[in-house]
Amino acid sequence: MADTQHTPTPWSIGRRRWITGGNVDIARIHSVSKIGEAEAVANAEFIIGACNSHDALLAALTQLMEWEGNEAGSYSEDDTQQRANEVWQDAFDAIAKARGEVTND
Repeated sequence: MADTQHTPTPWSIGRRRWITGGNVDIARIHSVSKIGEAEAVANAEFIIGACNSHDALLAALTQLMEWEGNEAGSYSEDDTQQRANEVWQDAFDAIAKARGEVTND
């Protein structure tokens, strides 16, 4: 990831159909021929929601991983242990992806 910081959140839909952060226009909302106005706005709202919740989700997941000791717990059933290992790996991968680090995707 670049060392440059992104425009601080929260982001919203501002005047003239722009995604804005504070007083900064970030991206213009366009509806192209394959999608209409409503879908273009829904896409913008999805981007805004992801951006505005990114830091909180990353912090919560990181805290959970640290609290749990960064490893799957001990489970008695083999299939439960396997599933727990998969979930932990997914969590590690999600943290790495959110931080812009390389994952094994």
